[in-house]
Amino acid sequence: MKTKSIIKYVAVIILSIVVGIEIAYTINHEPVIILEAHEPQLMGDPTNPRIIYDGAPSSSTLLPYTENYNVPFDYEGRIDYDSLIKKLLPQLFQEKLKDIGVDVETPNMILLRGPQISMYQERSSQCGYVIDDDKEVYWLQGSLDNSKIYDVEIFTENPMPCKPNHGSCWCTAQTLVEEQLLDFEKTTLTQIEEIMVVNYIYNYLKDNTNLNFYKYQVGKYHMDYEDNDVIPFCGVFGEKNTHDYFGGSVNKVTNDNGFHMDRNLSPLCVISEDAVWNSFD
Repeated sequence: MKTKSIIKYVAVIILSIVVGIEIAYTINHEPVIILEAHEPQLMGDPTNPRIIYDGAPSSSTLLPYTENYNVPFDYEGRIDYDSLIKKLLPQLFQEKLKDIGVDVETPNMILLRGPQISMYQERSSQCGYVIDDDKEVYWLQGSLDNSKIYDVEIFTENPMPCKPNHGSCWCTAQTLVEEQLLDFEKTTLTQIEEIMVVNYIYNYLKDNTNLNFYKYQVGKYHMDYEDNDVIPFCGVFGEKNTHDYFGGSVNKVTNDNGFHMDRNLSPLCVISEDAVWNSFD
């Protein structure tokens, strides 16, 4: 009986190594993860110097895990792949960054889930970043599909910078980076910019009976959209209890404008100390 169990265990390990990263059960019903070797590619392509690593795990590693250590399960007892990928990627990123002389700690890596349908899936994709001691930002991404890690990449520039009125995983990461570094001159809206923003908000909300009786102040949102025609703005409603804050952008040429509510005032928002309280009267 013992011999059969050992043979079964060895067979599971061999099968796992063949298919890549596999989640299996040992004879004691304790899950294990096998990271199977894939040849990494250290990118030297001058046409895309932003990518400094593009590949999958470069060594075979046996990582035993339990419910309380590596992989949480959801309320139905299924593997939480969003949590699993966050357990696997940081160590891999740390190793690859160390290969190019960048020392970072895994707790300092911020990983975020990208857009995903609201149903259980045996996969997850993450984007994120890590900032080293010299305040250099490295952008990270990777995906896990059932049993395989793929699209593992490290960039020196954000591969998909924020665009006005468009949300994405990379834009969320960029916002967090900007809020962490706060490396900008705290300027306010010019008089002309403020007039344009106020006019847009007035026209956009004047018929909104949930908001058009509040006074509000506007300020400058310090996000560089790399478009001089775009005016990023932020602001606050007076005497509100929830969702007190807002943001958006005004395009001076195309009128491709946007408005959204925020729960908190971003540290990227600068409102003048003598800002006017505007109304919809």
